[in-house]
Amino acid sequence: VSSRGSHALVRQGLDLSAVMREASRSVGGDGGGHDVAAGATIPIDERDAFLAAADRIVGDQLSLAAPLPARGDAGASSTHRRPDHLTVA
Repeated sequence: VSSRGSHALVRQGLDLSAVMREASRSVGGDGGGHDVAAGATIPIDERDAFLAAADRIVGDQLSLAAPLPARGDAGASSTHRRPDHLTVA
């Protein structure tokens, strides 16, 4: 499993290294990496459980964060990536 976030989400509290580590270990796998990009190896039959755990952990990390600025507002990401975009593949 590979995950990518944005620097805007990292500033809001996202740590994909912790997400991948905790979610993968919860299903008998292993993972880690960096706050903005991380990966994991999981048993194939644990995909849905892993995704549910990762979703919960990301939600917990971002639950106390201030809302991201709307697109086009001052302070929004200057890159072409949406600041509110998280990819897990």
